[in-house]
Amino acid sequence: MTHARFVRVALNGIPIHENITVTGPTRASAFQDEASSGPVMFQGDHGPVALRNIRVKHCGQERLESQNITHRVLKRQVDALPETFPEVETPPMAVVDLADHRITSTRPVLVAYEGLLQVPTIGVHHFAIVLDWITGDPHFRDARIGGAQLRVGDTIVLRHDSNTSRATGSVNLAEGTHAITIVYFKKTGGRPPGVTLEVTGPNSPLHFLMRNQNRRQEPAPIYLHSDVGPVMHRSFVSHGRTKRIHAISAGDPEGVHYSLDR
Repeated sequence: MTHARFVRVALNGIPIHENITVTGPTRASAFQDEASSGPVMFQGDHGPVALRNIRVKHCGQERLESQNITHRVLKRQVDALPETFPEVETPPMAVVDLADHRITSTRPVLVAYEGLLQVPTIGVHHFAIVLDWITGDPHFRDARIGGAQLRVGDTIVLRHDSNTSRATGSVNLAEGTHAITIVYFKKTGGRPPGVTLEVTGPNSPLHFLMRNQNRRQEPAPIYLHSDVGPVMHRSFVSHGRTKRIHAISAGDPEGVHYSLDR
């Protein structure tokens, strides 16, 4: 018997656990035969609970691999994704590792990656792309400052054309090698673009074809406001190097705030 392990747990789109090993039984569990793999039970007995859009995936160990990737960079401001990549003076440059590749230019850019994608198992694959310079800044509410497109074979799997940082798409892929094209643009300057492209498959855990190498993007804080009296909230609280997962946080309009760990 081995310990259970959660590869990734997200609440309202925000990761709250990654690569967590469960070393013991659930506190106050309803049954005594917990195992390393099996059904998942949701327990909510400390007040009203609302659940929807619950997705649970049993992950294997297979990963999609990129091969023979090249990239082209146009250091010029564009307003939208072009139908074809403009001609540039320099030829396409080889990319050794797509997951670790980084564009260092702080100017507005248009970037295109082309190559092959090795798919280990037939089935539906889910992709998500995140552009870290699109943060919800109200200054750019009515102006498009970036976008992206992922094409596998002849299928456009996802197209990012909004002012939210994340876009998703799914496609049914056969086992074998497929052509892949990733194009994105960043209309603002100031810092290099950070792009994350993640994928899960029928027997694949969530993993990254591209990983943002610039900085870790912290989730936005969630604020609770009260004008009538103290408010208590069940929450996850970081304390030192650990995360307390059974905490009660209390806030008061007088400015006295604290957390209790069970």
